[in-house]
Amino acid sequence: MDYEILYTPVELLDDIWPSVEGYIDAALIHSIGEYISSDIYDLIKSGDMQLWCVGNGEEIIAAYTTQFRSYPQRKILLVHTIGGTRFFKWGRLMEQELYRFARLQNCSHLEVYGRKGWSRLLGRQANFKQQYVVLTKEIPREDTH
Repeated sequence: MDYEILYTPVELLDDIWPSVEGYIDAALIHSIGEYISSDIYDLIKSGDMQLWCVGNGEEIIAAYTTQFRSYPQRKILLVHTIGGTRFFKWGRLMEQELYRFARLQNCSHLEVYGRKGWSRLLGRQANFKQQYVVLTKEIPREDTH
């Protein structure tokens, strides 16, 4: 089965969103609640994020979002959320498309924030290097001492 990665123009977001919102929600479950899917929708609508759909010729089976991060010395393409099924079937295709898109936008690096499993998967299959780890802890509402 052939898979395709499609960038979603902002003009088509309202039509596509019902088919991908569940994939975005599934990815956000693993976060600490910085975003909900409507926040992601708003960021895509404003042009601050990009939506990509993965199709198999019959249906959308996955979706992911990207966002540019500009630093004084570098521009980076961040893969913000990934949700869907059969990643092992289309992951390499996504990787190639991300590189193509990042090069067109003059990005020097690709970043992926994700759960521990992504580190093992991307390190082994796509030669990503674990540069740093992001750890989080909620601040207690009151002093515990």
